[in-house]
Amino acid sequence: MMKFKITEEREAIGLTIAAFFAIYTALINTAISAGIGIASLVLFAIYKATKVKSDLKRRLMYAILAIMILNLLVAYKIFSVF
Repeated sequence: MMKFKITEEREAIGLTIAAFFAIYTALINTAISAGIGIASLVLFAIYKATKVKSDLKRRLMYAILAIMILNLLVAYKIFSVF
């Protein structure tokens, strides 16, 4: 089984993709972009507070959680789910 190591470069790519979706959502509605900003700050604070070194599962969990939050916020605006 191949090991997948998250490097600083891959983290930067992930943050760039997250920033793209945040900007895209900001164009749709400013209230949603404020929610994304708060969620991103909270997730970033949790990430830095845990001082993740090599725990791949924890990093993937935070990345997936961030994507889920973004998707929920976009779905709220587009489909009026809630």
